[in-house]
Amino acid sequence: LQTTLTKRFSRGFTVLANEAEHARERLQAALLAEDMREEIFSKAVSDPDQIPTFGREPGEYGNVRIYLDDRDDYGDLEDKPVADLKGYPTAGMEKFSRRVQIRRVLEDDPMEDAGDRPSRTYLYSVIVMKGEAEVYRLEWLEAGI
Repeated sequence: LQTTLTKRFSRGFTVLANEAEHARERLQAALLAEDMREEIFSKAVSDPDQIPTFGREPGEYGNVRIYLDDRDDYGDLEDKPVADLKGYPTAGMEKFSRRVQIRRVLEDDPMEDAGDRPSRTYLYSVIVMKGEAEVYRLEWLEAGI
């Protein structure tokens, strides 16, 4: 009986430890997504130095974010592994990566891409991955830009 109880306790403890690790990773991923959102919000809505176009302008290249000077420059950003503005990996975050997607969507239906239709509404997504698995997704709309 004692052996059976010991095995059940051990199994239960392992399950709890796995759940706690999963919760910790999800919290880390949420903080990484929030950090990227705050970085994007810190940038100008449109390029301050050039004729505004959607996406990166000349001189804004790769995944070194220090060169990105407006919000739409972050579209299709791959931060793998998670790194600082200069591109140096962030200690302790090697198992995570981040991806930013920006889509122009319909104002009255933000789940549908605008395509050729007029719209000044954008859906931003910051996706945090661990390997190939999505751990956390943060999305928000920005209208009238």
